[in-house]
Amino acid sequence: MVLDTFDIDLINQSNETLYFYRQFSNCYKCPLILKATIHSGKQITIQLRSYFDQLYAIGRDTNDTFWLPAKQQNDSCNVCSTDPLDCQSLQTIDARDKSHYQLIINGQQNCHLEMLESGENQWLAVSIVIIIYLIIMIGLIFGHRSFMKLCRNYFTNRGHHSSPSSSLARHQTDSPTFPSIQSELSSPSLPNTSIRHSNRFHSIDTFRGIAITLMIFVNYGAGQYKSLEHVAWDGLHLADIVFPFFIFAMGMSIAVSFKNIQKINDNRYKIMERIAKRSIKLFLLGIIVNSIGAADIGTIRIPGVLQRFALSYGIVAIVQLFTVNLISSTIMPRCLNCIKLWPQYALALVMIIIYSYLSFGWRFDPNCPIGYVGPGGLSDNQSYPYCIGGAAHRLDQLLFTANHCYRDNFAGPIYNQGYFPNLWHDPEGLLGSTNSIVLTIIGLQVGHTVLHNVQPWARFRRFINMIVLLTITTIVTVYGFKIPINKNLWSISFVTVNGCLATMIFALLHYLIDLKRIWPMGQPFNYPGQNSIALYLGHEIASNMFPFKLFKSYSSHWGYLSENLLAVTIWIWISYWLAINDIFIKV
Repeated sequence: MVLDTFDIDLINQSNETLYFYRQFSNCYKCPLILKATIHSGKQITIQLRSYFDQLYAIGRDTNDTFWLPAKQQNDSCNVCSTDPLDCQSLQTIDARDKSHYQLIINGQQNCHLEMLESGENQWLAVSIVIIIYLIIMIGLIFGHRSFMKLCRNYFTNRGHHSSPSSSLARHQTDSPTFPSIQSELSSPSLPNTSIRHSNRFHSIDTFRGIAITLMIFVNYGAGQYKSLEHVAWDGLHLADIVFPFFIFAMGMSIAVSFKNIQKINDNRYKIMERIAKRSIKLFLLGIIVNSIGAADIGTIRIPGVLQRFALSYGIVAIVQLFTVNLISSTIMPRCLNCIKLWPQYALALVMIIIYSYLSFGWRFDPNCPIGYVGPGGLSDNQSYPYCIGGAAHRLDQLLFTANHCYRDNFAGPIYNQGYFPNLWHDPEGLLGSTNSIVLTIIGLQVGHTVLHNVQPWARFRRFINMIVLLTITTIVTVYGFKIPINKNLWSISFVTVNGCLATMIFALLHYLIDLKRIWPMGQPFNYPGQNSIALYLGHEIASNMFPFKLFKSYSSHWGYLSENLLAVTIWIWISYWLAINDIFIKV
């Protein structure tokens, strides 16, 4: 049986022809689609996708392609409806991979659904493999120090003054600058606090390392679990937090790179030149990554991940460069220290206004309603099939044309299903860059909080304030202004919820790694974090090469999940090897 499918036997014991309609349960306001015709006295077996639960209905006296319950006549009810007050109510199949169902419609046109085979519990594989993987990782984290201590004792007892761990020890104490997508942004030194034995924040490296590790896992397929991949449209899956976390980390790194204010004042225009060069390099690297496979300058994609980094970094860093003196200003009262970044907040407000006006106030297409931000296609009962992405999509279409954008559609498997083959949407389009700048500024504020608050309790008080503020903002935007959490559009609520999650996770890492030293330097994730640009480019280039790809396909999620985790582990080991050999890739 094909992966992520299940079989269902349709048995018609009535004396008339019936029609089986189905739809994914998470397809918002979508019509059901005709899947099979069941003639009187016949049995057929069909195969359906088990990505998500399926809604179904049995119709009669109609063979329309789509079932629109709100538009059906009373004599076109769902035969399988169990609601005496609503004959058009739909039923649900709890879809499981490789399961087998039987649906019987008897002579009285009553329906009976039975599971013949339970299939595979897809989350069992995830749970077992990830638990084993975490146990191994925890063993490496806490066993690493004991192993290195044994090595040192062994060589010391033999009269040696150095050991094979000397290179790693040197790296841990004299760790180089922050070699990442943000490039020459040095990892921060600790203010004079109660933290002993270290003058470096390893939590930022670890945060970025976790993000790049998750990115590799997701980009390599995430075990082919649809619930871990990018959400079709509205909502949030594991894959949807990876890119925003990198943007957040970039904001923290900008704060770090501007910590030496006197040096910045003496070299302001040279630094501005470096910022411009770095942004251009990142943008060009993004174009090169987009050309992997089959380069064609006539259809090469212009928007992309690194291009979004380049734009967000360039704008925020330039503003920070010319307002950095406010950070050391003593004019403001102590209670107002948190608003010393008011120029950056003003920039964030401008970006939000631009995004909001274009998204909800621009008449981007006479055939689409103002403020439409849906996936088009089947959604809203096919009312606006070609309005996908709203203003964000239209802006990319005008500036880049379809030839130079992402010509696929994450919403396609749910909201398209082959009925609208020319629909596309670029999730890294230009309009979303405004809100990525906002998220960069949120990360900048977190970095500023870490660097310029000497007492740990003061940092965590501000972390809590930020988390509460971002949580309230998310609730207000989602439930008050009806702005969904949407990665494809980088909606305001998407930015605030990711900013909230990133702040919580970073605060936890900062506590465990830098303050309490419970997790020694965040190993092994600190190593990918110190060479994230190398891992990003490397995993993109080598995605279909051995040993990252072992077989063309697998018959179950176990195979895909094991292969993807193996690939992640190999990249972690590569980053470790680069670190102990003092090899750091910069842009």
